[in-house]
Amino acid sequence: LLSEEVDKAAHELRVAQTEFDRQAEVTRLLLEGIGSTHLNHLRCLQDFAEAQTVFYAQCHHHMQDLQRELHRCVNADGIPPPSAAGGSDPASSAFPSEPLTSEAACSSQLPVTGSRKAKVLYDYDAHDA
Repeated sequence: LLSEEVDKAAHELRVAQTEFDRQAEVTRLLLEGIGSTHLNHLRCLQDFAEAQTVFYAQCHHHMQDLQRELHRCVNADGIPPPSAAGGSDPASSAFPSEPLTSEAACSSQLPVTGSRKAKVLYDYDAHDA
């Protein structure tokens, strides 16, 4: 009777050891994958940060072009540009370039008269080119 219990305990030990070894191998493989996943995630984050930098630089460039164009429109209408001594523009202090203010754009806009209507000419889904 005692030898049967010893044999049964030895069998349970082998089963438990086999299960433990299997779980240890699975865990080891998962931990090896974490390093490559971490590097891939880091690479994706760096690409995202670079894309954001390029995007916002392009936005800033387009806004500067728009400010220049609005400034030219105001000058073409014979209206003198407002003085830059009235205050600093947050965008120009963040991105030093030529100091144009948004006051020039506001002076050439039509007054707001309540509701406005717009007609949709094109409806499409944008896709990366």
